Amino acid sequence: MFEEFYEMYEPEEQEVVALINRCIGGGFNWKGNFWEMTVVTLGIMFCDTGKVSTKEERLDWPVTEEERNSDKGWGRFGKEQICRLKIRQMKEELAKDLVVRPWCISQVVKAHEDCPELQAVLDEYHKPVVIQDQVLGELTLDKDYDTFEGEIQWCGKDVSL
Repeated sequence: MFEEFYEMYEPEEQEVVALINRCIGGGFNWKGNFWEMTVVTLGIMFCDTGKVSTKEERLDWPVTEEERNSDKGWGRFGKEQICRLKIRQMKEELAKDLVVRPWCISQVVKAHEDCPELQAVLDEYHKPVVIQDQVLGELTLDKDYDTFEGEIQWCGKDVSL
């Protein structure tokens, strides 16, 4: 049923341990009549080299309409879950106009995996980022939205940024 989806990706699989940031959604594939779910990562470790990357990666997988709202769709991965996966990268010619070249998940090897390297990435991610601006005062980074937040006095009133 999902042959059309998997044909977009290279045949070579890579085993990785991935630190999931969040599920960003699912888009409907009209040609294949299925949903493409997507999670983004905070970090990924390639098992063959041990190399850890903190570049955000997109991991996609197909589901049916019935599976979309189940543990095969939205419920498949949790925020900050560390898991062992087999993934395949999208064919270069299909990804040439994309900002990020996505991967597809071909297999969940282990849904929950201990990985000190990615746990260190997660620990670093949880450290607050605070800057002190001369005009705006103290601003704290909201890492979910990549924005700084704070409060300032404006015309005698507290205003949230």
